[in-house]
Amino acid sequence: MIILLYIMMFFGGIHQLEYHDLNVFNNLYRYYLEGGYNMVNNARTVSPKDFGAVGNGIADDTKAFKNMFASGAKRFYITQGTYMINQELKVPTGSYIYGEDIDNTILKNGTKQPVYAATLNFLNCSNATIYNLTLDGNIDNVPGDINQGVLNMRIQNATNIIVRNVRFANNKYLGCNLVNSKNVTYDSCYFDNIDSGINGTNGTTTDGVTITNCVFDGHDYSEPIALLNAKNIYVTNCTMKNKIYGHAMAFLGCQNVQVKNCSIYNCTKTFYLTSSKNVRNQGITIADCTFEACESGEIANSDNVKISNCTFQDSIITIDNSKNVEFSDSKFIAKSLPCMIAFAGSISRDIKFTSNTIDNTSGLNYGNSFLSVYNVIISNITFKSNKFINAILYNRSFVPGSSIIFSCNYDQNGKLYTVYKPYVKNVNYGC
Repeated sequence: MIILLYIMMFFGGIHQLEYHDLNVFNNLYRYYLEGGYNMVNNARTVSPKDFGAVGNGIADDTKAFKNMFASGAKRFYITQGTYMINQELKVPTGSYIYGEDIDNTILKNGTKQPVYAATLNFLNCSNATIYNLTLDGNIDNVPGDINQGVLNMRIQNATNIIVRNVRFANNKYLGCNLVNSKNVTYDSCYFDNIDSGINGTNGTTTDGVTITNCVFDGHDYSEPIALLNAKNIYVTNCTMKNKIYGHAMAFLGCQNVQVKNCSIYNCTKTFYLTSSKNVRNQGITIADCTFEACESGEIANSDNVKISNCTFQDSIITIDNSKNVEFSDSKFIAKSLPCMIAFAGSISRDIKFTSNTIDNTSGLNYGNSFLSVYNVIISNITFKSNKFINAILYNRSFVPGSSIIFSCNYDQNGKLYTVYKPYVKNVNYGC
């Protein structure tokens, strides 16, 4: 602060500063904070170019980045350029990494990166933020497939990590591998031409994942989001689109998952909910989402699943060995393909359908049915206040031992719809 007072005095004293002088002072002060020493965070700001990085997309800048991260600084400002990285870079605890421009500040995997290495590795790291840059997997020159390759990022045994406005691009393997970490946030990130976006298949103790305002677009296989045995997961305002194979989201053996206000388009499957390592999914909430042009989805070995105010178009959702599942205030639209619920595998029980619209105007559902039951008992299945448009409940007989309660449901003309089948109990008083 004494230095700043001397600067002010140089321009004629504190009380005599003119507008032009103030501009100079502000620029000097900004340089003081950004370029040299940050009083608030008590940390120097350094750049890879301070350590010899070139950033021309040809030179190997690995050593410069390693020296930068080993310098003891905590703030790392990466100017525009394409930096070729040929070894994994370990991010220090407490780091704040920020790029000049997300489109033109690029860390790109080099051809010498070993298999399973990550461009950036937040290993045993805490209280770190990365912001405003691109991690490019160099898909045309770095080998990989759905089973192995080089990663754009790994977050492992880490705590309090923020990934904001980062583009993960061009990787045949993983965008970000998330393993055994706590309180990790992905905010306003882009996953372009990435096989699997955020993948936690190797983790068992991840707790606290927030994924918000992110876009996952393109590539062939795997899932934009796949987490195993994790808990307290929040996915909001995200878009998943154009996945030729795989699910938009996969949660296996997870606890307390909340997905809200997401748009899923042209993915082979909507979601995959099932167990992992003998742990069933518990407490999955999906609300205010749109699933369009996704052929199927699955709820298996999962308990306490609530799906509300969602739109499913051209999707068949299979339910297997699950209980306490509820669909409410949602739409099932068969526009170009069937849109149905299928029961398969082992017995499912306590499944509710409340205030939904089943729109089979196209007549594409098999036998115009909403349900498809593959030789399995379904127990305590409740339909209440649903609207069936050119659709029936089921065009075959239910398996003996099944129990379905059918209450106050209507057809497209507003007429009370009653199902006369064995194992179906119509409860229409008070409708």
